[in-house]
Amino acid sequence: YTRSLYLRYAKKGVKKFNLLFSPEFLRESKALYDNLYPSRIIVGYPKIIDRPEFAEENEAIMQVTDVEKLKEAAKTFAALLQEGAIKED
Repeated sequence: YTRSLYLRYAKKGVKKFNLLFSPEFLRESKALYDNLYPSRIIVGYPKIIDRPEFAEENEAIMQVTDVEKLKEAAKTFAALLQEGAIKED
């Protein structure tokens, strides 16, 4: 996925594009698998390129604060699922 982003931006004339890949949502027993086949990909970039030809990419790229909110929501949801799985009824 990250390679496709680099290629898209290169085709549109962007000479420098920094992208950081930091795997999240890794399960302890399946970290390698989750790294190679992530269940979700969150892309954050602090600066949106304000040109019409980048409209599609800009929609897919979230602001850093939105990414943090999404990570927190995912952790909360996982904790709720875990709590529900542990309860005995």
